[in-house]
Amino acid sequence: MAIGQVYELMPPPGRMRGVERIPYQAMSIPLDRARTDFEVDLPILADTITVMGLTPGTANVSIRLNYKDDPSIAITGIGQHLETFSRLPETIPIKIHKLFITNDANPGGHLDLILGGELGLRVSPGQTVMVQHFDTQLGYVEDIRNQLLNSITNVLLGNNKLSDPLLQTSTPLAAGGTWTSAWVSIAGYGKLVGTVFADQDGSFEIQQSNDGVNIDGAESHSYSANTYQGYYTEVVAPYARLIVTNSATTDQTVLRAIMRGRVI
Repeated sequence: MAIGQVYELMPPPGRMRGVERIPYQAMSIPLDRARTDFEVDLPILADTITVMGLTPGTANVSIRLNYKDDPSIAITGIGQHLETFSRLPETIPIKIHKLFITNDANPGGHLDLILGGELGLRVSPGQTVMVQHFDTQLGYVEDIRNQLLNSITNVLLGNNKLSDPLLQTSTPLAAGGTWTSAWVSIAGYGKLVGTVFADQDGSFEIQQSNDGVNIDGAESHSYSANTYQGYYTEVVAPYARLIVTNSATTDQTVLRAIMRGRVI
């Protein structure tokens, strides 16, 4: 979503304009461990929920609105918009006050949402943000635009934080030894970043794969004993792994290697 885009504020037809502020709130739900119908109380009563982020993008997440026996809704990605509706004519839809989350385990993963209150906030990345059914006076328009911009900016900046470790090792290698990590999902990240440190000379290789089996891209670096080495590489495939080699003729006594993801 482009920062600084226009926010359209629309009064409802046939209603007098008054002074009323837009209730909305951003929230992030961790997906670090598998859950089934995990209960989450919302900080506000919401009419609308918009998905602002899903990390990793391959995470399997579904939610139920308000009640555990309500139909399950699969989360498909950024921009998905959810709301309750009334099954009876001319009745008010039930507000969303609780979610029941089902997800697989994704270390470092999270689901980012924006909750819209009774005035209805809709957010579509890459498009104009539309606030519907809004009562206002001209003196409040700029203030409300600033509040919306700050909230959305905070969500976007939050996505730029480093993930929890995707993979890591601290087990020293014997002379000539190699450590090869398992393949991990890196879908949803734009960069892979990390560090390698050891007390013997060596090298490491960042491999990426389109299927988690075959190597479709690789990047190699050497490091010197007792010298801190960081790396920063583009994501070009949905899976990655790290290989660290002790090229010295002496066993290591210290090794620290780690990989994290960054959303760009």
